[in-house]
Amino acid sequence: MRTTPSVAFVSIFLVAVGLAWAALWNGYPMVFSGDTGAYIEGGIVSVDKRWLSIAWSRPPFYNLFLYLTQWRWSLWPAVFAQALLLSHLLWLMHKTVHGDVAPARFLVTSAALVCLSTAPWFVGLLLPDFFTAVVVLALFIVGYGRSRLSRAEYGYVWLLAVAAILTHYSHVSLAGGLLLVMLGLRAVREGVRGLLHREHVVHAAALGAAIVALFAIQKGFQDEEGFAPYKDLFILARLIGDGTALDTLRSRCPEAGFKLCGQLDRIEVRPNDPYTMSDKFLWGAESPLYAIGVKVVRDEAPAIIRATLQDHAARQFSLSMRNWKTQLLAQETGTWLEPFGMQPGDGTTRVIRTYYPSELDEFLAARQNTGRLHLDLFAPLHVTVTWLALMIGLVLALRHWKERESVLSPLFFFLLAALLGNSLTSGVLSRPDDRYMSRLTWVLILYVALAFDQKVRRQR
Repeated sequence: MRTTPSVAFVSIFLVAVGLAWAALWNGYPMVFSGDTGAYIEGGIVSVDKRWLSIAWSRPPFYNLFLYLTQWRWSLWPAVFAQALLLSHLLWLMHKTVHGDVAPARFLVTSAALVCLSTAPWFVGLLLPDFFTAVVVLALFIVGYGRSRLSRAEYGYVWLLAVAAILTHYSHVSLAGGLLLVMLGLRAVREGVRGLLHREHVVHAAALGAAIVALFAIQKGFQDEEGFAPYKDLFILARLIGDGTALDTLRSRCPEAGFKLCGQLDRIEVRPNDPYTMSDKFLWGAESPLYAIGVKVVRDEAPAIIRATLQDHAARQFSLSMRNWKTQLLAQETGTWLEPFGMQPGDGTTRVIRTYYPSELDEFLAARQNTGRLHLDLFAPLHVTVTWLALMIGLVLALRHWKERESVLSPLFFFLLAALLGNSLTSGVLSRPDDRYMSRLTWVLILYVALAFDQKVRRQR
């Protein structure tokens, strides 16, 4: 039976409300350090000056998303926009997997995400981490949903994929890797002819459009070359945190002539805490990065990275594998949800006080800022359910492998590759963090819910 638009809307709306529960429970949209404030203020400044405000460390598109969804009067609409966007995307995932959507079963499968997964914690968090899963799901729909969606729906998902890629530089490599995964899955299942699907071109076009847009804004607004001109700073920080770049600088300076040679004593050394050490290099007020100048260090970073890999290739490879393993296992919910509003000099608190003064008391009284989120109740549940979903999902995917008309098996391996790629990018090129893994692990629970939904359909 065909679902009417009104029933579809009500179903999507109800799931959106459910996905927003973590923010509602918190009493205010959740934030992360000064990053959330920087995104909020970046959008406001861009609109006020009619010129994109671009930080060296992040693209400006999530700034604009936040501005367009809250118009400077409250931050709550941004949360509900994220909730509606994801709920509708889940609806389209159901259409891609099943060919149609049964509203009752859509509500049941979505309830699994609402109650058992980390999805609501990222819907309620004002960070581009929300869009990481959107990139993955949208690109899967682009690859497998063309025959099951209307032209308008398919075009919308393509635009959504482009927009989601634009919100974070790491999404570019994620989208590129997923294109290779899709090609590989089709080649294994269909042979050489599987490589000829036009959906691969559509996927590549989404990635290409995002890269072109990033190149254009960097050149047009910053007069910088490249889509992520400061990416080498993050790699350098990781190598410094691992100790290899620091050893190279100590052995090659001052003859190497790097500006960083004269500032080695300003690098905060933490041999037992390599991840905080890299953070201190990137963000610490006393870091030589700011004493010398971000652009200056950016320009010499590639040479330092090359020298480090020449001197310590095997050691760095071993450390990178350690970082990858650490990231794969780091998925505890909410370790990033500190009471930032209570910390002196917090950037997000300043932004809310400046632009949303009527909400300051609400923000400060939120559970995040008063230690009443009770994350100890949720984190073990999420980790346990995620590992169960991984094991159950693998069994179900292998069982569905020979079903050529079903997309369930490719979906599992696509999602698994996304998790591995996401952890590789963040763990090896940035730093392992629970937030980076938790933002995506919930897609495994979605997979199991979709697979069981299909089983129920077949039994009727």
